[in-house]
Amino acid sequence: MDWLAAKEFCENYKPGGKLAVINTFTVHRRIRKYIRTHSMLKQCKGNGYWIGANDRDNEGNFFFTDNTTLTYDGWNTEKKKGTILKQPNNNVNRYKEGQDCVQIWRHPRRNPMWYLDDDYCPDLKSYICEWRFTTVLATTESPTTNAPTTKSVTTVLPTTESPTTNAPTTKSVTTVLPTTESPTTNAPTTKSVTTLLRTTESPTTNAPNTESVPQLPDTWTESNWHSSQAARCTGKLIVPNVTTNAIIVAMILTDENYNSGYWIGVSYSGSHFTDWAGQALMYTNWSTEPPPKTLNNTCVEIRKDGLWHIEKCSEKRRYICEEYLVT
Repeated sequence: MDWLAAKEFCENYKPGGKLAVINTFTVHRRIRKYIRTHSMLKQCKGNGYWIGANDRDNEGNFFFTDNTTLTYDGWNTEKKKGTILKQPNNNVNRYKEGQDCVQIWRHPRRNPMWYLDDDYCPDLKSYICEWRFTTVLATTESPTTNAPTTKSVTTVLPTTESPTTNAPTTKSVTTVLPTTESPTTNAPTTKSVTTLLRTTESPTTNAPNTESVPQLPDTWTESNWHSSQAARCTGKLIVPNVTTNAIIVAMILTDENYNSGYWIGVSYSGSHFTDWAGQALMYTNWSTEPPPKTLNNTCVEIRKDGLWHIEKCSEKRRYICEEYLVT
């Protein structure tokens, strides 16, 4: 999409949606890292991902679509024939209006660094959306209100597809960004967590959907896999798909003092790994592909990098339950 179409798509995709705001080194670094470690994301349309920064109204003064100023210097710089070339450069070779919209640039092509670059707004590229939703992750007492603590999760979503199709959405994880604490108020505490996803389909549908979402326990406990599955969860241990895998990572990143894995609803059935109901897995995210012959009593945990690891089911871990929402 061109930049304006991408902006409109993000704003219409979900309430509060917008082209992504990348205004810190930490956010930029983690996005770059995940793009570079996921080969499918390197093949972006137009050699870049549109983000929300632009200087369409005032040349040289870059603002995001939420009117915040671009203050982070993540621009591409390179040395060419003894000359230092620094972005943005507002090239006017193809359009007299110049390059007014900002991308994460796939440059150089052999070893892309994914720095910021200004480019022509009518060019067709992939893009990154951002939106915010609030979910209760774990109930804790607020020091002033006794209300449950809530945390806000921002999901960033790059896509190369048109928003006009009627196909169901499929997403693939690319990154998770860090939490930032909210200012101290008398209201319940909120945290912002950013997750990068990728979609190849349309969000447009008028029919209600029932979707599985991760649910953390009210208080953290550790349990072996079978106890977590049978007694600890109201429903069952979650079997992640590409979307919920990313959401889980966003959630457990807030559990800062815990460095082990979290049980999910996947275990070895005697010949292969299945979900808790014995059904074939439609999605996996292995750290290392399990050997063809795996010992019985082997279960699967997810760690804070989003990757799946096999462990003995008797080991004690925290765990991620599953609940269903109608949307």
